[in-house]
Amino acid sequence: MRDLDAHNGELVRALQDGGEVWVAPATIDGRVYLRPCVVNYRTSDEDVLAFVDLARSVGDAIAAGR
Repeated sequence: MRDLDAHNGELVRALQDGGEVWVAPATIDGRVYLRPCVVNYRTSDEDVLAFVDLARSVGDAIAAGR
């Protein structure tokens, strides 16, 4: 990955556009990270793992140019 910060920014936009999860960018020490927002007290470990799987899948597609 040449520019991880640009990739993460694009990943945040793609996840937001997909509408399945809510995630925002967080810039810490000049680096871009994903910041998911979990507000439902019923959120389970499986829900968090599903977010990770979705982020990985969408991130892979972005990296592959799809």
